[in-house]
Amino acid sequence: RYSSFAETGQQKRRVNFEDTFKLFVNHRPVFAVTPEQISLAFKALSGHDRGTSIPREKFVGFLKELGERFTNDSNHEMTLEQCMELLVGEPNLEAALGDVVGAD
Repeated sequence: RYSSFAETGQQKRRVNFEDTFKLFVNHRPVFAVTPEQISLAFKALSGHDRGTSIPREKFVGFLKELGERFTNDSNHEMTLEQCMELLVGEPNLEAALGDVVGAD
């Protein structure tokens, strides 16, 4: 909120994708997220205790329906594909994620 306060005298009202990524990298939790916690999260997303993975379409659906909305520096909303390209260099969700997404 205060990243440009000294320059503009105003607080930011929205946080864009780049700001969120910088915050995550620079201010991640003191204790890392464990592989067990990631497995539990995927079990919860899958709706059963058997596996720790879900089909790509279901994962993408969760991200698009329940995930945060991101904007770029110009305050334009970014698509999931644009965010994926920034994160992994691949905008094609099928290529970036594969058929199944999971904790393994």
